[in-house]
Amino acid sequence: MADYGKVNLQELENFQTKLQHLAKTLDEYYNVLSRVLQATGQKWRDQKFDEFDKDFRRYKEEIKKISDEYRTWATRYLQQEIDNVKDFKNISRVQ
Repeated sequence: MADYGKVNLQELENFQTKLQHLAKTLDEYYNVLSRVLQATGQKWRDQKFDEFDKDFRRYKEEIKKISDEYRTWATRYLQQEIDNVKDFKNISRVQ
């Protein structure tokens, strides 16, 4: 059993918020870059562009996986821990 007596609830909630924000920001930046890359590719196409485009798409998939995992950590694990800390602190006040 975890020791929730020493956990700072506000720090945990702040970390959760920052992690969710990071996941959202990663998604947004890659979406913007994808649109710019697509527009640029309509006017400029050569072997190096195609090479970059291929790498970009691969990295985008990897970044998406990372941001999805961050989102999962924030909404599942951290939320569960936040709820546990709140329950612990409420029980401690009652006693």
